[in-house]
Amino acid sequence: MKYIILYGMCVIAQMLLFTGCEDKEQVSSYLALDKDEQSQSFTAAASTKEITLFSNLGVIADISPVEATAWCRFSLKSVTEAESVLIISVDENTVKKGRKAIITLTAPDYRNVKVNITQSGIILPIKLTEFEPHNGGKGDIVTLKGENFGDIAANLHVSFGNTVAEILSASDTELQVKVPKITNNQPCKISVKLDKMEEAYTDNFVYEKRWWIENLKVDVLPSAIAVDNTGKNILFLRRFPDDRIPAELGLYRLSETGEVSFLAGYDRVAGGYGFTSVVYDNVSKKFYAIAECGGTAIQLIVVDPANNWSTEVKAVEAGIDGYWGVGLTASKDGKLYTRQGWTNTVIEIDPSTWTAKTIGLVERHGNQEFSTALAVATGTNNLYVQIRSTSELAYIDVVTGEVTWLNTSVETGYWDGIFAEARFLRGEQMCSDDAGNIYIVDQDNHAIRMVNNTGVSTVIGGNGSGAVNGVGKDAKLCAPSGLCMDANGVMYIGDTWNASIRKAVFE
Repeated sequence: MKYIILYGMCVIAQMLLFTGCEDKEQVSSYLALDKDEQSQSFTAAASTKEITLFSNLGVIADISPVEATAWCRFSLKSVTEAESVLIISVDENTVKKGRKAIITLTAPDYRNVKVNITQSGIILPIKLTEFEPHNGGKGDIVTLKGENFGDIAANLHVSFGNTVAEILSASDTELQVKVPKITNNQPCKISVKLDKMEEAYTDNFVYEKRWWIENLKVDVLPSAIAVDNTGKNILFLRRFPDDRIPAELGLYRLSETGEVSFLAGYDRVAGGYGFTSVVYDNVSKKFYAIAECGGTAIQLIVVDPANNWSTEVKAVEAGIDGYWGVGLTASKDGKLYTRQGWTNTVIEIDPSTWTAKTIGLVERHGNQEFSTALAVATGTNNLYVQIRSTSELAYIDVVTGEVTWLNTSVETGYWDGIFAEARFLRGEQMCSDDAGNIYIVDQDNHAIRMVNNTGVSTVIGGNGSGAVNGVGKDAKLCAPSGLCMDANGVMYIGDTWNASIRKAVFE
């Protein structure tokens, strides 16, 4: 076995560490290289140092870089048969821990030997200058600018507040990082850590929550939809025939495990033409589906999860001769609300006593069809309604019966903005979040619209039809007609003509 003996200063184990000290004391430690061994490592720090190579291999004929580098340069100072002096020149201004360079030593009686030179722990302080953009959501790319980052991402840690971010690329003056999911919506500091040094940018980063949409279940052809508070059980209506899905129309359940089961058909209600909506009531812990039928009574299917998902028909005398039990929603105190017949009269149902009373009349501004879109805004007595074939939007106080119109336009279209300017194109089901925002599934605009005290805005879709998962307006729906929300604020969409139930998480 033949050896190359590397002499230096401040030796650690079998790796030679070159520090900034100026004495020339030699330490008799060495690196042994077998002829079949292709590489060995030692450590170099800042400044220029000489390494003496004692060898009985003959004259080392050449030294050449295998991997070009700006921070480390090598040359042969002198060569004799007994020893050679190798000069390693390391620029103090670019020393970054963990960088590597590779050189090759060539001797007549020895194969080319690769020697890895690794920088030591001499690290210049990191300096932060700016980052852009200053706001964004999960998955967005942010560019961090500064000095002395180094180019090894594994040595760096970037955090948004207390949340660690993924580093996509690193150079000495710039980092590309991916915004992580942040649980709150508060401005936060971006910090960069290298070794034991940590610095934070002066400016805040503003995190923006967005709706992230994915498929939950395909090939189900849902229309109206309801979910329990846990998000584990979903009921949906299948109101439209489709050759792709040869199954009976009616009320179905989607279980937590993804299994679909049939609960009730149209034949369950007297004179019934089908179901128009379904809702979950957190007080009774039951689901309710309302039927389209004639007579003065409102008919509902009651589904009890606690009783092995049993179904029961209930008829409530409303005292109004009509048909089309259109729309159904539940308030936080366990009351159900619907609209009876072509009269546009809003009815309150108490499922604990199975009694009903008239709340008031929401008169239309034309002869357009009333919508199935009904929802009670959380924390209020306001029941919102949207007229299906117009852009009319109103709410009725379920205690006083007073009606407030937000939009009286009978025109349709697609426009966000203040209430007077907003336009819809066939609003269907509604739901409400804990903040009191109202969400409407706008079927023919392929969108989910949000209503709050500032007006109307699109939060999902709205850029034409399609079947695309993604973020907010980048996602695509196809004629959706169902919408509900669980207690965690997760939204579920009956994406009708995509035959899918979609899940949307706000994060």
